[in-house]
Amino acid sequence: MSGKEPVRESVWSISPRWRTVYFFLFSIQSLVGIGLVSWYETVIQTGDSLIETAMAVIANSTGVGVLAATTTIIITEVLQYIMVTADYLRQTIIEPLKERQQAKWREQGLEQGLERGLEQGLEQGLEQGLEQGLEQGLEQGREESHEEWKAWNQRRMDAEAEGKPFDEPPPQLPAAKA
Repeated sequence: MSGKEPVRESVWSISPRWRTVYFFLFSIQSLVGIGLVSWYETVIQTGDSLIETAMAVIANSTGVGVLAATTTIIITEVLQYIMVTADYLRQTIIEPLKERQQAKWREQGLEQGLERGLEQGLEQGLEQGLEQGLEQGLEQGREESHEEWKAWNQRRMDAEAEGKPFDEPPPQLPAAKA
């Protein structure tokens, strides 16, 4: 329980927290008990006079008060015990289970996030790699084509300078090669 509970002087003392519950239960039990005693004395034991019936109801009702007080104390103590036990179970079992479950969910969320991030990173890396590879391939193809044309032109100019016939066809364009 939270806070300081007031010191109880005896079993019959009621903690302030439970006084309303106690007096409610005690009142209900007392009224029902006195009603049953009154019914019994008037309906079942009807041979007596009115004063004798009233005295019998009063005499038999004293036991009802003691019984109501005892059962109400038992009920409120059992309720307190149940609440203390429930609080103990919540603190020792339920809260740690909740924390473990939340940690598990966080870990699963982290794993899923890493998986998704890795997948997205791979996709983006693949796209960027393809783009860069395509650009580099095109650049390299242009350079090679340029070198081929340059070499062909140099051979043509050399043949022309020497006065030799030059019948070598020009290099093919990259699209014609494929």
